[in-house]
Amino acid sequence: MSLSSGEWDLVLKAFGCVKADAAGNGGEVLRRLFKAHPATIQLFPKFRSLSEAEIQESAAVSNHGATVINKLGDLLSRRGEYGAELKPMAQSHAHTHKIPLENFTLISEVIVQLMKEKVAGFGGDSEAAMRKALAALVTDLQGLYKELGFKG
Repeated sequence: MSLSSGEWDLVLKAFGCVKADAAGNGGEVLRRLFKAHPATIQLFPKFRSLSEAEIQESAAVSNHGATVINKLGDLLSRRGEYGAELKPMAQSHAHTHKIPLENFTLISEVIVQLMKEKVAGFGGDSEAAMRKALAALVTDLQGLYKELGFKG
């Protein structure tokens, strides 16, 4: 499921708009994830005890969201050649954080929805390219999870 050079260009252009405000957009992604899929907050020990109002105002949520957005931006910038960087991330998310693979699919959808609202001109070909890039990333994570023996 490789992307063409043109598809990568669309992905990187659109995601650049998201990465420009990594904390704002990343925080929004996590807040939307927690609201749409409440069980996901249990995967974030720092946030479990926060009320919905506290989550909305939390700098820690925004900071962690920035980490997510910046890491994803780094991976995407490699245009699918991210194996060396993806493997340690898979190891930590599988063994240390114990993040079930399905959660990467959930957050991918939240990211696409945010981009549809916030990135001018995002839709059609750029949305399809982003969905393809995120699906390829999840597929690669799935392979690494399997290799690591993680069943989550």
